[in-house]
Amino acid sequence: MLSKLKTFFRSFYKSCTDPKYYQDVTKAKTSFSWKYFHFLNFLSALIITIPIIFFFPKFNPEKLTTQIFQFYPQDLSINIQNGQLSINQTLPYSIKYQHQNIITFEDDQYIKSINDVPDYNSPFLVTQSTIYALQDPQTNKIQTY
Repeated sequence: MLSKLKTFFRSFYKSCTDPKYYQDVTKAKTSFSWKYFHFLNFLSALIITIPIIFFFPKFNPEKLTTQIFQFYPQDLSINIQNGQLSINQTLPYSIKYQHQNIITFEDDQYIKSINDVPDYNSPFLVTQSTIYALQDPQTNKIQTY
């Protein structure tokens, strides 16, 4: 059993680091390739599953919805009509969580370019026609939707 694991990890290492190794792979038995493939899938699934097992018991959807409703303003109404978003508050309007802007609403006419977005100090800036999402705070990379 230990020699099979050693063979797997040696094959894995060589397949990642040595392109010439693939010539040897074509000469190997088909059964070896299938065993390698299944064990690699098993390890991949294990690597993905273990963090989920530790995170999932801590996740509580009821607590999440309660927290969302705690910082969502009761007097805010968001409407979309003819593809244009509008709110019932004066613009710019920000939804804050722990004294930080989470979402800021602004009029399209004040956002001349994507370079204006970081000035609002908000991870999300929403106008009538566009949603700007801050992808990376260090580089100010912004995604538009």
